[in-house]
Amino acid sequence: GWAYTLTTGSVLAWTIYGYKKGLVAFYVAHIITAFICFSILGHLYGVAKLRIKMELYAIIVGLALLFLLLRYPGYSGWVGLSYTILARIPQFKHLLTDKNIRGVSSLSQLLLIIADIFTIIYSLHYGMPPLTISAIIAMTSSLFIMFMVAKKSLRAYN
Repeated sequence: GWAYTLTTGSVLAWTIYGYKKGLVAFYVAHIITAFICFSILGHLYGVAKLRIKMELYAIIVGLALLFLLLRYPGYSGWVGLSYTILARIPQFKHLLTDKNIRGVSSLSQLLLIIADIFTIIYSLHYGMPPLTISAIIAMTSSLFIMFMVAKKSLRAYN
């Protein structure tokens, strides 16, 4: 829940970043992605054993995001980058402590790597440093997870 809540916050920040940059395709894509993220959050909430925990995640992440985007709208890309990085922390926690990565398949990591390559190209073309850094970090993270799966240091779910 925590990772998806942060991911949703990241998507919302990237939506505002794209809007401020005037890149219609970018922010429309993120609006669509936000709907997907909210549906995943809704599903996670529906099956959560500790709903109060999910509600706390949403309140903490949401209020922090609201404050940052209202106070510093020009830094929405950097806020998106921060939320993207924070969303990866639970994955690495599971990676290092449980020796598995819950709910993430090696196929999804491969697709993320491909998407990140295109995102890097796009962000370099339009001069979007926060997005470039975010995509590089996300791609490196996915490559590391794929490497760990390949050397059988952790269990993948597919």
